[in-house]
Amino acid sequence: MRTSVETSLSTNTTTSMIITSSINNTTTTTTSPISSNQSNHYICKNTNSLKNLIMFDLGCFSPIITLSPSNSSLTSPLQYRQSEDFSISSYIQLNCNSSLSIITKWIISTCISTCSFPSYLGQTIKTHLSEIFIPARTFNYGIYKLTLTVTMSIASYLTSSISAYVKIILSNLTVNIIQFGTSMITQGYQQDLILDPEKYSINPDTNTFNANNLLLSMIDNGTKSSLIIFSNSLKSNEIYQFKVSMKNLQNSSTQAIGYLFVKIEDIQQQNMKYLSRDHEQYIE
Repeated sequence: MRTSVETSLSTNTTTSMIITSSINNTTTTTTSPISSNQSNHYICKNTNSLKNLIMFDLGCFSPIITLSPSNSSLTSPLQYRQSEDFSISSYIQLNCNSSLSIITKWIISTCISTCSFPSYLGQTIKTHLSEIFIPARTFNYGIYKLTLTVTMSIASYLTSSISAYVKIILSNLTVNIIQFGTSMITQGYQQDLILDPEKYSINPDTNTFNANNLLLSMIDNGTKSSLIIFSNSLKSNEIYQFKVSMKNLQNSSTQAIGYLFVKIEDIQQQNMKYLSRDHEQYIE
């Protein structure tokens, strides 16, 4: 049996309730007048029909939601680096004559084979606003489903939901062969030169640099993470180039390269020249 209920307003104060039922492909229509003081107090056993009737009576419909950025899916998610802040905003279109009050709620799920694993984020994320903001390093690497549900306060069944899919990926490494990330230095001929990219490089996804997850390669030095060039090993008045390559073992396609140019000078000899020049000026 299928039953539908609708109301129609005439020119006077009487409301008609039309009940259409279908049994064995036979349709029967019954029209019953309802007085104005009874039009909002009828009983209907068909829940869906009652909801539709209340929507018509209130002039209120489910909201329409649009997300920005849009057009994401589980197979084609939005991509953000773990070191980046990101946000997803929404445009909510309301169609309700009785009330514009709404309830918004974001639910975040971790996607493995399916997106049915709720993510507990504590109080760090505000999930009751129309826009959700995710600070850097909040999520681990992987895919997440962010679902926004908007409900009309006047009727809890007037609700709509929409989802965005986000993939958190590795950030680019910053390779620093020496302290402060300098790319060119002048080194004394009689000074040791220490190259230590493991100590001075930066991984923006973590507070500390962990070389255990990286494959380091230094030209003319194999896969060692540091290199010490002893004094008097390099020729004076020459410029040397050093190159370091880093690959993340979690994603071999992620590679970072750093360069360092070193000019070797005989600083002791230059100092003697300066002292001799200063001495001559003093004599004059």
